[in-house]
Amino acid sequence: MTTVRRTLLAVSVGCALSLAGCGAPGPIPPAGKQGYAGREFKGRLEALHPSAVSPADLGTADRAFGLRLLQDACAAAPTANAVLSPASAAQTLGMMRTGAAGATRTALSTLLHQPAYGPAVIAAEHERTSQLHMLAGLSTANRLFTQSGTTPQQATLDDLRTAYGAQLRTLDFLGRPRESTDAINHLVAGDTHGLIPRLFGQPLDSTTVAVLTNAIYLKAQWEDPFEPAVPGAFTTADGRHVTVPTLKTAVGRVLSSASADGWRSVELPYLHGKLTAFALLPPAAEKPCAVPDSTTLTTLLRPDAHDAATVTMPKFHLAQTNQLLPVLAREGFRPDGDYPGFGGAHVSEIVQKVDISVDENGTKAAAATGGVFAMSAQMADTHVDLNRPFLFLVADTATHTPLFLTRVADPRG
Repeated sequence: MTTVRRTLLAVSVGCALSLAGCGAPGPIPPAGKQGYAGREFKGRLEALHPSAVSPADLGTADRAFGLRLLQDACAAAPTANAVLSPASAAQTLGMMRTGAAGATRTALSTLLHQPAYGPAVIAAEHERTSQLHMLAGLSTANRLFTQSGTTPQQATLDDLRTAYGAQLRTLDFLGRPRESTDAINHLVAGDTHGLIPRLFGQPLDSTTVAVLTNAIYLKAQWEDPFEPAVPGAFTTADGRHVTVPTLKTAVGRVLSSASADGWRSVELPYLHGKLTAFALLPPAAEKPCAVPDSTTLTTLLRPDAHDAATVTMPKFHLAQTNQLLPVLAREGFRPDGDYPGFGGAHVSEIVQKVDISVDENGTKAAAATGGVFAMSAQMADTHVDLNRPFLFLVADTATHTPLFLTRVADPRG
């Protein structure tokens, strides 16, 4: 029989987290229409000091991380769409880093192209999280779910609350894996306004001890809407010539543009000036899966208003599920790293779902990323085959009093 060992550090999360009431979490509410929601707790907000790391530095790091993610995804399927949210993946990995230690924490910082984890990064993440929450048309949500009766280390909870605004909710993955998964999916569906109805397609395994989720939702109107879509030509990555609904710049409207290393960018600003989009066209003779390097991308994202352009582009709606663990593993991510903040569990899954629509009026998009921590099942060193007469003893664990003792000579009776 396989034995599952659970070693999450249990700590008091009542008074310690400045919530009403003390002691261990109460019972899970009964299942309802959307399953149960569990009990919710918060870490403590940490003192913040002036930081040498800025939110802009984190944006630069996320772009470098995103380019590598796109390169790896495209290399695996050169003629397919690649629909990703680098920010959502980076936020999830960043939250994983709060519970990592030693070489694992260092490797995550390297993977994310960020400085070493510490107060400066926490302060910068806090400021960026606050800035994103203030943007009209954009919402983000970070969540942590853990097995009922267990809690991550206090420092991990505090970092999650301070840097990412994340809250802890307890669920019973061991006894109610389907309901626990449904509860997570229900919250993520709400965070993404229904665009990501189910982040996890199957019930999480009963060995799950913690799940981190990030969700991003965007609904933004163009500063100047496009002309209504008309049929236009498009050549696909595998060389097919197709006709698709195509958007065209409104009459009299010009857009800012930039060029670098044969690439051409066009900025597509949204209403209110706090969000923008960029269309990036590679050189005509570029090989499949062309991706600009970080320096080129930085130039392309600083278009000159005097370099005016008009644009036509396809109207599109794309949705994709990405299993990120294999992609991240190629970049050095180790699922079996050192995560004491999450009880020493290993990362069993990182999944991301993205849905994006672009039309005449603007962009509607959502992304959700989930990272799952699970305890490994202990493998038996010896197999015992009870295929001949044996004894069967039932006893109490304190004194081993033989409540029942049977010799099984013929199991047929």
